[in-house]
Amino acid sequence: IFKHFLPFIISAPAFSDLIKINTYVVDLDSTRSKAVQAAKAKYFSQEHQPASTMVGVSALVMKALLVEIEATAVVEA
Repeated sequence: IFKHFLPFIISAPAFSDLIKINTYVVDLDSTRSKAVQAAKAKYFSQEHQPASTMVGVSALVMKALLVEIEATAVVEA
């Protein structure tokens, strides 16, 4: 999930610049929650986790999508 995310962060060169992540998951259950957490763990160490919220939703705008990620990054100018 997260490997497809970084190219869209134009001004943030690294995952370490992310300070907040909201993840919206269709039909969230423990299996999907664990899958998202496992994907996130590949890119963020326990010591450098951004604040995050995971929300279960019934659907996203595009029916084929199962996950939407919204992120806030801080970079120095």
